[in-house]
This record gives sequence, structure tokens and C-alpha cells, in this order.
Amino acid sequence: MIFSFGKQSIRNFALAAGALTLFLSVSISDDATAQGKSKDNKSNSSQSSGKGKNKASTSSSSGSKSESNASSSKKSNSNTASSSKSSGSSNINSASTKEKNLNAQLKSLNSLKRNPEALLNSSDKKLGEIQTFLANKMLLDETVINRELASQALALLANDVSALAAALAEAEQDQLAFTAELLGVSEEMTALQADLEALDPATQQDQIDALNAELALLDAQRAQIELDALAASERVGEISAEADRVQSVQSQAQTELAVLQEDVDGLEAITGDDNLSLALVSFLVNSGQTADVESITPEMLDWAKQQLAL
Repeated sequence: MIFSFGKQSIRNFALAAGALTLFLSVSISDDATAQGKSKDNKSNSSQSSGKGKNKASTSSSSGSKSESNASSSKKSNSNTASSSKSSGSSNINSASTKEKNLNAQLKSLNSLKRNPEALLNSSDKKLGEIQTFLANKMLLDETVINRELASQALALLANDVSALAAALAEAEQDQLAFTAELLGVSEEMTALQADLEALDPATQQDQIDALNAELALLDAQRAQIELDALAASERVGEISAEADRVQSVQSQAQTELAVLQEDVDGLEAITGDDNLSLALVSFLVNSGQTADVESITPEMLDWAKQQLAL
């Protein structure tokens, strides 16, 4: 079939075709845009979901790490407590072992667990050397005290000697001053007496009376000076005698102190650790045990000192 179109018809058809093409183009573009947005939304939703899963995974991982750390901390604390208990138990066991070893070393020395005075008063012959050691030790302590007292007394005597020496020097100075003053008054009286003898009583009676009055005053002054000089001389004698006495006592105290020092030195020589070790050995041997100085350990010696209150 052949259709015949005029120019107008062709133009109208072209316009209609253009409009259809434009409509189809717009429609396709809108569908594509809608499909793109739908894909974007799905993509965003997927990404959001992925982030949520990642956060959840991270939170879960963090929680697991925290639980793991807490578990490790508990294990560490448990190990520390266990180690501390083990150390304490080890120290107790070590102390107990040392005590047992010491008791084994002491043997019959354990019978020394008595008051030192009780040991001294004991009639047990096995304690002979220990009793001698204790007696010497007590004598040493007493002698040391006496030495200190003697030293203090000697220091006081030295102070007294110094004070008396100063007082004696002052009294002697006063004595010399009174002697010089007495000599001056005597010389003045001698001069006045010479002047008096040169005067004529018939014409110079007034002068004679004046000189006699002056001589009387000087004579009274001389008498007082003589008394003061005598007192000064007596004071010098008294102080000198006291100084001699104190110096004699000081000399005796020095001798006593020297003797006490010798006693201390001698007692210290027989109350040392070596002497205590010998006394302990004697006690062990007298108790039927084999012992020598080398068998007395430092721990045994310290124990004995504690028991004997040394």
C-alpha cells in the first residue's frame, strides 16, 4: 500500500516523531537517574551496614582484649601472691632450719638458759669456767664504773687546785700591797718625826701640835694596815695549806685511777670472746662431749652472750 503524504503531513509527522523522541529520551534519562539513585542508596546502605559490622567487630575485639588483660592481671596477681607466700614460707623454713641447726650445735649448752646469778650460785662443777668468766665480767663492769667515778673526782680536784692557785695568788698580791703601804706610812712618820724634833717648842708650839696630830693619824693608819697585812698573811697561809692538801688528794686520786685502769685492762684481757669460747668448751667437755675452740661457732658465741646477759 502506497501512502501519499503532502508537505504539511510530512511536517506534522516530523514534529510528532520529534516529540516522541524527546519524550522517550526524557523518560529513559529519568529511569536511569532513578536506577542510579537506587544503586547509590543500596551502596550507602551496604557501606553503613559494613561500618556497623566493623564497629561491632572492633567493640567485640576491644572487649575480648580487655577480658584478656583482666585475665592476665588476675594471673599476675595470683602469681605474685603465690610467690610472696612461697618467699614467706621459705624464710620461715630457713629460720626454723637455722634454729634447729643451732640447737644441734649447742648440745648441752642449752642448760645455760638460766639467770646469770643462778649460774653463779650453782653448785654444778661443770660450770666452773663459766662461773669464773661471769665473775670476772661482773668485776670488770664494776671496775669500769669505779674508774669513771675516779676520773670525775680527779677532774673536780683539778678544778679545786686551779681555784686555790688563783685565790693564793690574789691573797699574796694583797699581802704585798699591805706591806708596801705599811712601809710608805712608816717612812712618812719618820720624816714627820724628824721635822717635829727640829721645831722649837717655845716659838713653834702650834706647828708642833699640828705635826703631833698628823703623826697620831698616821700611827692609827699604820696600825690598821698592820692588821690587814697580818690577815692577808694568814689567808695566804690558809690557802697555801688547803692547796697542798688538795694537791695531795689529787695525787692519790691519780694513783687510784692508774690502778683502776690497770685493773680494767687486766680484766678485759680475760673476758674477751676467746675466754668465753674456752669457758664454753670447758663446760661441753665436762659434760662428756668432744669440743674445742674451733667448734664454737660465731652463732653459738652470740647465743651464749645473750643467755649470759653480756
